[in-house]
Amino acid sequence: MQIYPLHAYDRHGSLKVSLPLLGVMLYAIRHLLIVFLAYNPSPRLGSAFAFLQPLAEPWFVAADLPALLVLLAWWQRRPEAKRFWRQVWHSGRALLTTSLLLQFVLLVHAQGLRLWEAYFLTQGERLAIVTLGVNLLLVYYLWRSPRVGDTFADFPAAGKAAS
Repeated sequence: MQIYPLHAYDRHGSLKVSLPLLGVMLYAIRHLLIVFLAYNPSPRLGSAFAFLQPLAEPWFVAADLPALLVLLAWWQRRPEAKRFWRQVWHSGRALLTTSLLLQFVLLVHAQGLRLWEAYFLTQGERLAIVTLGVNLLLVYYLWRSPRVGDTFADFPAAGKAAS
């Protein structure tokens, strides 16, 4: 593990989640966020985001679940955390990769060969191609960034008191 500046550590002495890694985690659960926004019971919020309802496909939401586990484990990063959350956190890179690759496969399956056969792509097809590229770039980032590896290797020690 590399040495990082003092501000990169939390009060338990563990490496904080960087802003880019937080962005990856939120991107990986974007379908769950869409469901929350599109089907919000608040009349004002629900109607404002009703246009997102077609994007809330159940299979894409299911693909977000491994990434949701990582986000929940992040919230549990403290010395008194259960062993389960520690294991989830240490597997965080693999879980995020699983979500991103599942989303990739589902999108390719949903769009089919239209993405590669069409001469003129619709706006939705262009968005699908960009999404596929972003997913692959994020998987690359997860496995090439030393900070990501160090962050998932670090969890506050059990019984360690806050300073």
